[in-house]
Amino acid sequence: MADATAALEERLSALHENVTGIRDTLDRVAEAITKLAVLEERGVTVARDVKWAHERIDSLAERLRLQEENLIRITTSLSNAGKGMRILWAVFGGGITALAAVVIKWWAVQ
Repeated sequence: MADATAALEERLSALHENVTGIRDTLDRVAEAITKLAVLEERGVTVARDVKWAHERIDSLAERLRLQEENLIRITTSLSNAGKGMRILWAVFGGGITALAAVVIKWWAVQ
């Protein structure tokens, strides 16, 4: 019976070692799961921030497009105004020249 008790103690000791090993393994698995949860949260945060950045970039791109359209309109308006001023000065200058010719002739006759 001593042999049976010794064998039983040996088996219990081996079982205890196995249970201890399983506990250690479960502790490591729990730590790994915790780390994975933290990494997942970081991934979600990064994805949210990237989405926000893309939305902001799209918004700024739209604002830039509108500013470019306004610039084209303003440039066209200024170009047309410049043409109008040149025409006005040509007409005004021609009128001044004609008036000067009349005054000179009138003065020459006097």
